[in-house]
Amino acid sequence: VAKATYGWFNTESILADNYNRNASYTTRYRWRDLNGNKNYDPGEVNLDVNGPDFISTTNTANSLLNPDLKLAHVQEVTASIEHELFPSMSVRGLYLYRRSGDQFASINVLRPYSAFNIPLTRKDPGPDGVVNTADDGGFVTIYDYDPAYRGSRFVGNQNVNRPAGRDDWYHALEAAVMKRHADRWSLQASYTATKYHRWIVAIAQNPNDDHFPLDEAWRWALKLNGNYEFKHDIGIGAIMEFLNPPPGQRTYTFRAADPLGGAPLRQLTTVNLRLEPFGAQKEQTVPIMNLRAGKKFRFGKTMLQVSVDALNVINSNSVKAA
Repeated sequence: VAKATYGWFNTESILADNYNRNASYTTRYRWRDLNGNKNYDPGEVNLDVNGPDFISTTNTANSLLNPDLKLAHVQEVTASIEHELFPSMSVRGLYLYRRSGDQFASINVLRPYSAFNIPLTRKDPGPDGVVNTADDGGFVTIYDYDPAYRGSRFVGNQNVNRPAGRDDWYHALEAAVMKRHADRWSLQASYTATKYHRWIVAIAQNPNDDHFPLDEAWRWALKLNGNYEFKHDIGIGAIMEFLNPPPGQRTYTFRAADPLGGAPLRQLTTVNLRLEPFGAQKEQTVPIMNLRAGKKFRFGKTMLQVSVDALNVINSNSVKAA
């Protein structure tokens, strides 16, 4: 049996909350502890949203409507072939391609990419996060923005479609063996491998977003599902899954002051920078095993089945996302 499909799906998006003036919001400022008591006292922060202490705001008054916003969609192509090896057992191969189009993200359109024109050189402190140790990396460049774009008047958050060439997509391959229930047992086994092409930041808003921007890691999953019936209507079953280690990457948050005495950040307070390809770091493989045992009781034409399930028998608390 050979099958092929093509689908176009429009995805639901909730946008109204971005413009709800009744919503709560947060505004961040720099705080200067002038008297050194480690408590906020009046006068230690300039609360002018266009003043020197202003950092950012989530106020919906700063949200701008985009009348040209396109509805996001997903395109999907599948192709599969299934062949019966012998009665009750077959094999299947499946290919899937999925691409997301017209995706959008909220960005600050009043502080453009070109405003980040102040390059600063910092030392990569390495995995231990401490400068001047044996695992230090090389020097990296981070960017601050021009002080002419400081203040709330240069905060205008707007939902914008991604530019051309920035779609997310992935390919997936699956091989499966299926044994239908016969001769007291059944089995399903499958292995899936997926190659991702995902932009970690949907739309780059400054050069700091361009460091190792893509997730091109492979994911895989192995699944086994089997059942067996003994005499006297006693049955057992098991589901086992092995999922790939969740991938990640090393990042570091550079503070305003440079520990090596270089020029400080003046507009931004921190820059969080990706320092290696996505997938360079991995958690442990995720194993999951569920068991079931049951017995059928027959009362004339009526049958009652009693079963007991044991979930996550391996009792693993492995991280499932990174």
